[in-house]
Amino acid sequence: MKTKTRKMIISVVVLIAVFTLGAFAYRAEQPYPKEANPDWVSSVSGAEVIRESVMFESGELDLEGDLILPSGGVERKPAVVFIAGSGDSLYQNYSPGVVETYVQGVFLPRDIAVFYYNKRGMGQSEGSWLNNDFQGRANDTYAAVEFLRSHPAIDPDRIGVIGHSQGGWIANLTAAQHAEIAFFVSLAGPTTSVEDNMRDNYRGFLMCENGLMGEELEQRIERQLGLTRLGAAIGKVFPIGIIGFDTHIIDYDPAEAIKTVSAPGLFVYGEHDTIVFAQHNLERFEEIFEGSPPEHLKLAVIPQATHIFRETPDLCTSRADSLEMPLSEDLVQVLVNWLTEIGY
Repeated sequence: MKTKTRKMIISVVVLIAVFTLGAFAYRAEQPYPKEANPDWVSSVSGAEVIRESVMFESGELDLEGDLILPSGGVERKPAVVFIAGSGDSLYQNYSPGVVETYVQGVFLPRDIAVFYYNKRGMGQSEGSWLNNDFQGRANDTYAAVEFLRSHPAIDPDRIGVIGHSQGGWIANLTAAQHAEIAFFVSLAGPTTSVEDNMRDNYRGFLMCENGLMGEELEQRIERQLGLTRLGAAIGKVFPIGIIGFDTHIIDYDPAEAIKTVSAPGLFVYGEHDTIVFAQHNLERFEEIFEGSPPEHLKLAVIPQATHIFRETPDLCTSRADSLEMPLSEDLVQVLVNWLTEIGY
């Protein structure tokens, strides 16, 4: 009996450790408050835009969305669907400055409509993002595209997708599976596998927060990753919380989606991103194409930029300090130039 009790105690301790590590594994830009930012409505309102709040179907679920249409311009407009990163944030309070500067601020002035939607279980959307996987997220994104294709104000042949962080994986995957998607943009979206990106997550945290380097750093990274794998294994039996979500995604590798996507695509990385390391992802991209990438896929690295593209003096600037830093104007120019190049 004592042996059984001891085993139960050990199991509980392991589960607690795994839950803690699971929350840490996808720390990224999340979490944010689950209440919508009260400034959201004012940021997408005014004489220059028309806002339509909608519910649209993805399979058996209804998802919440907002369509932001530039006033004037062409009758049927191109459009872009924004795909949020990891965690439980609403699009109405996404990473400070990202959507306002790099989505609304870039696409709306070019007479391109912007569509936001909340992932499953967030805001008014039905379901649970924790019970979803990347294919499910891609299906939800394509459902948003299909909704726009039937909208009288949208040109059905000129709809693209743009994702940030984990959303970059989804943008690439959705475009690879649906040739009618006109373009995709991956902002700090990995070209590496989920497991390799988790390794980078741990590297950035342990290097910058704990000051680890060399062999000690590598050992700690592998130890943390081992616990994450354990959590994902446990999640197959007890699919609850973040370990259940990790079970759904830990084996994902975007290589096939990157190789097969035919739409014009742009992958953008920040030089000072400690969550999605630029150099690691550039090397993976070259590896996927054996050093001969196709012309329709472009890459850019934004100098001094963090995961949410704020300019910082060094790699390990704290998150609190980085939020006081300016958003990168270089990224705005990269996006504008690329859109011009592909005819938008």
